[in-house]
Amino acid sequence: EEVIIATNPTIEGEVTANYLAEHLPQPLRISRLASGVPIGSELEYLNENTLYQALTQRKLVVVDHEGD
Repeated sequence: EEVIIATNPTIEGEVTANYLAEHLPQPLRISRLASGVPIGSELEYLNENTLYQALTQRKLVVVDHEGD
């Protein structure tokens, strides 16, 4: 029902998340971790409270397929 994209908050992670969101089948609920995850940090080093907050406050990704 939902794909939660959880890439590292780096430039590479942003590009990967955008690529995935554009290529996942539609209609599908796609969301990203909330911005409580600091930019430049690695997901494996986050404490569980920070990761919990990021998951519960995640945001929908809007994909515009009109340019395809």
